[in-house]
Amino acid sequence: MVEHVNYNVVSVTRVMRQVGWCPPNEGWIIINTDGVKKENNSSGCGGVLRGSNAEWCGGFAKGLRAGTKPLMGWAGHGPP
Repeated sequence: MVEHVNYNVVSVTRVMRQVGWCPPNEGWIIINTDGVKKENNSSGCGGVLRGSNAEWCGGFAKGLRAGTKPLMGWAGHGPP
C-alpha cells in the first residue's frame, strides 16, 4: 500500500510573438547566431552573416563537446 504520493505538476505558459529582421546600415554586415544544448549534454551553435541588401555573406554551424558553456554564451545565450 502506498502511504504518500508526490505529484509534481509543471505549468508552462507559451507566448507567441512575431519576430522580424532588419538589414544593417549600408556597408555593414550583421551576424545572427543561435545555439542549443540538449538534455544529453550535446550542444551546437550556428550563425548567418548578411549584408545591407540581405545578401548572404557567409554562415557556420558547429557541433560542440558536452559542457562547452563558454562557447554557448558566445552563441547568443548570455553568460555561462
